Amino acid sequence: MKRCPNCRARYKGGESCHRCGMDFKWLLDIEKSALSLRPAIARALYENDYKQAKKLLGQHQQLIKDPVMDSLALFLETVE
Repeated sequence: MKRCPNCRARYKGGESCHRCGMDFKWLLDIEKSALSLRPAIARALYENDYKQAKKLLGQHQQLIKDPVMDSLALFLETVE
């Protein structure tokens, strides 16, 4: 997360916005869940299991927006 979704203040770390006080705990939990999928995506790619990689990548993309993962999704559309 780079900015508070409520007031757009820059994120400076912590579980709440320094400007408006919005609680970020649930947002940070979602981001952590998405990031925890990355090793499994990498492992599936290493094992040439593109179907599993696509499935995990889809779950990741439902949780957070990431341009690198968007590029990976485009690549995966060209294989298999």
